[in-house]
Amino acid sequence: MNLSDTNVVKWLILFRDKIDIYYKSNNDNFYINAGNVKEVNQELLNTYIYLDQLIIVSDLTEKQKALIELFYEGFTYRDIAYYTKTTAQRIERRLKSICTKICKTNKKRWIIWTHENYLNSEFKRCRSCHKNLPKTKSIYRVRSDFKGDGFYGECKECEKNKRK
Repeated sequence: MNLSDTNVVKWLILFRDKIDIYYKSNNDNFYINAGNVKEVNQELLNTYIYLDQLIIVSDLTEKQKALIELFYEGFTYRDIAYYTKTTAQRIERRLKSICTKICKTNKKRWIIWTHENYLNSEFKRCRSCHKNLPKTKSIYRVRSDFKGDGFYGECKECEKNKRK
């Protein structure tokens, strides 16, 4: 499964209540449940752990996180639309937007990880978000006057957020 694919992220969110049998499980008494233990799919469990981390670090609003929780609980587009007095199509568009944000966050994390662990790139601290990011053209804008290290002090994402 690839968490850079919006359809995969959407599927994982929509069907968590059906496929993740341990979601919101409060019972950790394995002696009582030993006869009822189902085989744990480690890959799926790790995928959901990573997805949960992505949801936390993605730039999602509280409403978007609440929408994800509703899907996790098994609500459908229609159910959520009914209770929020909107349309199922609008809920579907919101979920698509959420999945896109999560995928972008995943892609950015993998780029940073690759630069750090395989490419041994130089890193630079953004003066706005204070994150250490790879000093590359895809992350920082190149200075036309070539002053300093040749890159502006803010990452492209922070520059974009300032313009909003």
